[in-house]
Amino acid sequence: MALDRLEIADMVKWGNLVKSWATGAKQKPTTLQQFKDQCAAAGVGASVPAYVTDFELIQTPSISKLVLRLPPKELVEDSESTLKAGAGYTIPGFYSGLFGAQGGPTNMPTDEAGKMKLHAQRIGDYTMSNCF
Repeated sequence: MALDRLEIADMVKWGNLVKSWATGAKQKPTTLQQFKDQCAAAGVGASVPAYVTDFELIQTPSISKLVLRLPPKELVEDSESTLKAGAGYTIPGFYSGLFGAQGGPTNMPTDEAGKMKLHAQRIGDYTMSNCF
């Protein structure tokens, strides 16, 4: 059974909310309820899984410090088992305007090795994107 994930309905509003926290334009939430309230007020459409009971917002203190944020073990293993069981590899819908004439990726892997390779690449990109 695949674990529910944090889902965001409006990625533009979400990105703008995150930027407002990063720049200090909005007060950063310090509790899960504040996070949910700010997402709701911004019209983000956030759906937080029921198993999430705590919240921590981490911001790298300066550009001179490298902070690598690792995904939780359970989510990595859950993704791997779901993909190995035959699920298709999905990417966020906002990418659809960036790929191919049909509005979607043109070369998504369908075999297990290809899906595992893409999964590793996306986790690596996620980790790099969260530190620079």
